[in-house]
Amino acid sequence: MNKLIFLSLVFCTFSLTVLSAQTKYKQVESCDNAPILCGLAQLDGQKDKSIKYLNQTGPHPTLCFGNGVAQNTVWWSFLGNGAEFEIEVEIDRKNCENPGSGCSGLQVGVVKGCIGEPIDCNATCDDSKKDAVVLSGTSNNCQNYFI
Repeated sequence: MNKLIFLSLVFCTFSLTVLSAQTKYKQVESCDNAPILCGLAQLDGQKDKSIKYLNQTGPHPTLCFGNGVAQNTVWWSFLGNGAEFEIEVEIDRKNCENPGSGCSGLQVGVVKGCIGEPIDCNATCDDSKKDAVVLSGTSNNCQNYFI
């Protein structure tokens, strides 16, 4: 009977761990610390805000413009499956933080490897819009990609 209870507890603990891992993924400030998700579907419905302080963990020079330094950088990662992908990011720019000076726009991109080769990028300095940015490309099988 004790073995049955122990096995039930092990199963329940494992099940709860798996279920909690599927709920939401925390954004991180460094691509080195981004959890690598098995696919983009795991990010479906993800909602986050930009961070409220300066950090410079993005590509140097910046991903889209090729000069300057990215600020307020956050990361997510996924494992490529050898197929084309399309990522739609809905942006409400009124919630963007700009602790520095200059362009307070947003750059959203996909890079191959941690701060590696840019695959696609979208940037704008129009703070008044609420819209969607679509990023697309073709992934290599088992390659880490970072958003």
